[in-house]
Amino acid sequence: MLAGRSAELQQPCYERLQNQVYMSFVQMIGRYEERKMVQSTIYARRVCE
Repeated sequence: MLAGRSAELQQPCYERLQNQVYMSFVQMIGRYEERKMVQSTIYARRVCE
């Protein structure tokens, strides 16, 4: 992590949102997928910036 403090501040929002999005993907498709993890991570980063 390069962004030190700003990353720490964003962490709670980002982690919660990323988890919610990923879990909704898992429920829709019924299994875990790396690709969905990446998509939910990108989405959460955008929203929480």
